[in-house]
Amino acid sequence: MMQYRSKQQGAVLIISLILLLVITMVGLSGISTTGLEEKMASNWQTKNLVFQAADAAIEDGLADNTMLWKAYLKDKNPETPETATITNTDTRITGSVEVEFKDDEIAFGSSRRQGAAGIQDYHFYVTGNANILSAKTSSVHVRGAYVSGTSLNSGLSSMHKVL
Repeated sequence: MMQYRSKQQGAVLIISLILLLVITMVGLSGISTTGLEEKMASNWQTKNLVFQAADAAIEDGLADNTMLWKAYLKDKNPETPETATITNTDTRITGSVEVEFKDDEIAFGSSRRQGAAGIQDYHFYVTGNANILSAKTSSVHVRGAYVSGTSLNSGLSSMHKVL
């Protein structure tokens, strides 16, 4: 048995060290890939959060009849749209909404005549802005909306419907 030991040159040791090095490199590559995927998922989540906040700001602007009415009254000075700051439950997010009155034409695809039966369509542009300053992420959405209802002599009411 002693004769076999003297003939061994340490090939098993060298091969096992090479395999250990390869396995270590694969493990380190997996760790760096996992870190990158975590950053990508976090960025996607932040972008999605800001996207939803901007859309919610638009919905708040369309639901606020007072804001739509003020935008309608500002028609004489269209360079300054009606603006409001939105308060979110998440304190990291700041949001705002701007409502701008465009015209009182018939809604696209409407089958009724202008002013028929005392019903009028009012066209607004609603812009929702949201951002998270710590993540340097922002989102801006613009939506056109028609409010349909009776003539706007004294303000919008619950009888006016957003189309």
